[in-house]
Amino acid sequence: MGDHIADTTLMLDIGDHPFIEKKSVVLFAKAEKLNVRKIQEVLDKPSSTVNWKRFSRCTPELLLRIQQGLVLSRHTKRSIKDHCRQLWNL
Repeated sequence: MGDHIADTTLMLDIGDHPFIEKKSVVLFAKAEKLNVRKIQEVLDKPSSTVNWKRFSRCTPELLLRIQQGLVLSRHTKRSIKDHCRQLWNL
């Protein structure tokens, strides 16, 4: 069984976000630091070969649940947890 199945730190249900169509988990093991400007450039370039899609924003409540889950999950890399704790003043 993969880590994504074993990490039940944050369970999401239908209705938590329009993108969620079935019970889901957040795959904290794959959390990475990314350059937001580079992501925006790809999203703004229609001819991009990257298959990324923009979805509606999550609610502040859902974002807080995700942030808390990232810090609590034993699957999140230590460097990511440390960075986020500092960024979010935790």
